[in-house]
Amino acid sequence: LWRRNAARRRAATAPPAVLLDVGGNLGHFFLGSRPFFADLLAAPGRAHVLIAEPHPKTPIPDACAAAARRYDGLRCELVPAAVSDAPGTTTFFVNEDEAKSRRLSVVGSLAKLTNEGPPGMTVNVTTLNELVRERAPHVLRATPPPLTARGDGDHHYAVAFAKVDTEGYDGRVLYGADRVLPHVEMLLWECHEFQRQGGAGRGGNGGV
Repeated sequence: LWRRNAARRRAATAPPAVLLDVGGNLGHFFLGSRPFFADLLAAPGRAHVLIAEPHPKTPIPDACAAAARRYDGLRCELVPAAVSDAPGTTTFFVNEDEAKSRRLSVVGSLAKLTNEGPPGMTVNVTTLNELVRERAPHVLRATPPPLTARGDGDHHYAVAFAKVDTEGYDGRVLYGADRVLPHVEMLLWECHEFQRQGGAGRGGNGGV
């Protein structure tokens, strides 16, 4: 199904496919040369990647530049903000030592659940609704396909794929994305243990 839809989007009349990465870390999810997304990224002028990551040390700008050189016409943007259910600011506590010992990330793991660690950093917070309104407004102007059409391969979704990985706050991200979600063809989001214990609360899966 994905291959068929990706090939359809390469047609000259197809609108650009938007890819959303919330909690981008290093930017590897879409930009790590995964064959799964190659058809969309390689289509000239047919992909717009938006990656939200608040950590100031993220190498995503370099990853975007490299991807733009590799895929002609690709638009790739870093959104330097956290994403939640309301705009504002928040504090992240960065565990750099853990990241170095595990060699998983040069930006450090964000201990957002426990608020433990060295002095925190204040970051801006936006919602997915606002992010898309500002960076890809055509998405919200489109008429989303009916729910019964999802997966049939015959309808165009303005957002081809959305990935949300925010260490337990994924539910809040989705609460702030009610205008965007009807336009999303495929959604991948993390079911964190924190959410499983949260029941029907706003941060837990039960409330989504």
